[in-house]
Amino acid sequence: MTVAIENELVKKYYFNKGNGGLGRRYAFECSVYAPKPSDGMYSWKMGRVDFITIHKKSGDEIISCFEIKISKSDFKSKSGHNLVGDYNYYVVPDYLVEYVKEHRPPNIGIISYSEDIGLHTEVNPRKVKDRFMKKHNSIERIKHNMLTACNSTIRRLLSK
Repeated sequence: MTVAIENELVKKYYFNKGNGGLGRRYAFECSVYAPKPSDGMYSWKMGRVDFITIHKKSGDEIISCFEIKISKSDFKSKSGHNLVGDYNYYVVPDYLVEYVKEHRPPNIGIISYSEDIGLHTEVNPRKVKDRFMKKHNSIERIKHNMLTACNSTIRRLLSK
């Protein structure tokens, strides 16, 4: 199911001109610095976001992060909640939407997936205004990490 969701994300956010596509850069499994709660303070750890896009809007470069969660246990796990973009989404199968709505931070959006409909935005995210996050995840750093992720994917595909 994860591969089907990834394919739908590429269709929606890259190829769809009406949705800002063909101008967005994207990558799977991109390294980012993510906050890690510890003793009431935040420290930073390297993490990976499942899918990330960068596009221009009103002259600013906007980062959108997408974490794919396919089960309750996947959503509950400590790993993979590396949502550090201007806009952040959980992408989940349609049967998981209500559970995620109840347990997500309020600024995170939800996109549902079903085989017959594809992707559907259930809850729009609020824009993150945390400049501290931007300091650790500069556009230049994210672009570099996206290129590294793309090169890694290409090498993996060519080795098969």
